[in-house]
Amino acid sequence: MKLYNLRWNPKISSFKTPHFLDGFPLLNEDGSEGIGTDWSIREYEELEIGDWWILSRVGGDDNGIVGIGRFSSMPEADKSWRKDGTMVHYADIHVLAFQQPEKTGILKADDLKKAIPEIDWDKGSSGVLIEEDTAEKLALFIAESLLSIGEENCNNDNIAVCNGNGGVWTLVCSLLSQLCPATLAELQKTQEPILATERNRVPDYLDEIVYDEEAIKAGRSLKDSLVLLTWEGIIPLEDLEDWEEDDEEEEEE
Repeated sequence: MKLYNLRWNPKISSFKTPHFLDGFPLLNEDGSEGIGTDWSIREYEELEIGDWWILSRVGGDDNGIVGIGRFSSMPEADKSWRKDGTMVHYADIHVLAFQQPEKTGILKADDLKKAIPEIDWDKGSSGVLIEEDTAEKLALFIAESLLSIGEENCNNDNIAVCNGNGGVWTLVCSLLSQLCPATLAELQKTQEPILATERNRVPDYLDEIVYDEEAIKAGRSLKDSLVLLTWEGIIPLEDLEDWEEDDEEEEEE
């Protein structure tokens, strides 16, 4: 999986601050699985469905990461949102979280500049592919920042994480598993994997990274609290097709 930076300047974008704020109650709904829109992508050539994105607000006093999600379509060319006669590529995006850094105190541009100086957090083009090493570094920083809020303090006017996909717990585990290959490889070398259960399901049927909630609560750092899970033996890969067919037959009945 890859990570893209969708930069958003509300002063010039067709996506305005009221549109952003309208997303909070939608994500806060019980059973919400996220919300959808589209976004222009500059470096679209390698983009694939399922790749991750961050929405970083630029051009103002409250710069920082305000959204996280995944792409739900391949990019397609269309007339530019600037209405200047040019063509740009757009892709559908699936929003999994919105937050206001000026109110939550996390993922603010000033902190991001210190932690991830490889990225310009104040200006630049939208839809830019982030290098793999930088993406891993950023994913770990985002995960630690989200966990500092605490799941019980999410889903309000300041931060909203879609709860239909398991809330902030599942979002963090998905980020770690899919954007942190070096961390995963290190855990595979140093840890005996724990057998996955329905509670910590991230349906990729591969080794996954999660975190020890009790260790986090005890004040340990994220890196010292990571745990390796395995799906091996839970549902054999060769049985998945039969399992899905059985589900379809039950629905038809």
